[in-house]
Amino acid sequence: MSQFRQKATISPHIALVHGIASTVFARARARRYFFAVALDLPTIRAVKEYYARRAAEYDATSWQAFDEAERETVERFVASLPPARVLDIGCGTGFLTQFLRGSVVGVDQNADVLELARAQVPGAELVCAEVPPLPFADGSFDLAFSSNVYSHIDTAAARAEFVAEALRVASAVVVLEQSWRPGREREAWELRRLLDGSEYRVFKRYLTSDELAHELDGVGVLRSAEFVAVRTPR
Repeated sequence: MSQFRQKATISPHIALVHGIASTVFARARARRYFFAVALDLPTIRAVKEYYARRAAEYDATSWQAFDEAERETVERFVASLPPARVLDIGCGTGFLTQFLRGSVVGVDQNADVLELARAQVPGAELVCAEVPPLPFADGSFDLAFSSNVYSHIDTAAARAEFVAEALRVASAVVVLEQSWRPGREREAWELRRLLDGSEYRVFKRYLTSDELAHELDGVGVLRSAEFVAVRTPR
C-alpha cells in the first residue's frame, strides 16, 4: 500500500507516523504487511475506486436516503457520545463526523471524499491515509468511532486486526453498522449502481446487535430498525 498523505495540519498531541519513534515505524510496517496478506488487494483497490466515484453522490444516496426517523436516531446517538479526543475511522464525507463532539480527527483513504468532509466539518482535522494501519501513536485518542466500515471487511482475521488497531490508538471503540433483518442476506457481494450507470460489487455483512457485540466483545449501545452500534473498551 502507498504511504499516506497528510491533508491537514495536525495538533501537536496527535503523533503521525512521520513524527514518531523508530519502534512505531517498525510496528506500522508489520501491521501494513499483515493487512496486505489478510486483505485481497485487488478488492481494496476496487472498493476505493467505488467510493471515489461515489463521493459526490454519497450523502444523497446513503444517509439522506434512509427513513428520516432512522437517520435522526443515528444522528442523536452520535451526538450523545461524550466529548473527547475522538478519531473517526473511515470518516468519508463527514456526514456523521459533524455530530461528534470534542477534539475530532477524521481519517480516510480517499482524498475526494475528504474534500467534501472538509466543507462539511470545517472544525475537524482530516488525514488522508492508506489504512490500516492507523497512522497514530498508541493511546492518541479517548474514543475511536467507525460507521459502515467494519461490515465491508471480508475476512475474520482482518476484522479482528481492525478492532485491535482501533483499540491500540484509543481507549474504546464504537462501531456503527446497518443491522440484519429478515429478508436481508447476512453477507453478500452486493451490486452497487452509481448515478453515472457504472456498477461495482461491494462486500457487505449485516449483523444483529447481539451478533455484533459478540464479535467485538463489547456492549450494544444502539439498536433500531436499521442500525446497531457496539462499544468495546480496551
